[in-house]
Amino acid sequence: MSNLKVLKVLVLIAFLVVLVVAKPAAAQEKKSMPDINMLDSQNLHQILAAGDANSSDWDQQDYNRYFIAIGYVSGVAHTAILLGRACPHGFMSNGAVAKIVVNFLSEHPEERSEPSPKEIFRALSKSFPCKEGEIVGLAGTQ
Repeated sequence: MSNLKVLKVLVLIAFLVVLVVAKPAAAQEKKSMPDINMLDSQNLHQILAAGDANSSDWDQQDYNRYFIAIGYVSGVAHTAILLGRACPHGFMSNGAVAKIVVNFLSEHPEERSEPSPKEIFRALSKSFPCKEGEIVGLAGTQ
């Protein structure tokens, strides 16, 4: 075999090794979201905060995790309102509730080791404290 043929074969082998072994640059840089089944305050913060960032590199699983987290926060928020732990006046979207929780957990990183329902209650009661004897319905009306 001539030197040129040997060189071509070696270059081809090297190229194939690079294709098989190396990951695309985008795949190497992408940070995956935490597991939605482990929805503690730290993971909840990370998932919801990612929603404020550019989601153009999300895959379907990332979108699913984000919207499950939004639904979870919304359910806990409704519970907090029904139990009189938070008293918003007026409509509050799920996105607005998520931002309140993200801001609270960003301001209080030491609280991220606590159970997420507890921290959602804290975030909402801080943002929407109830007056003595006040009860606000789900629509934010008395």
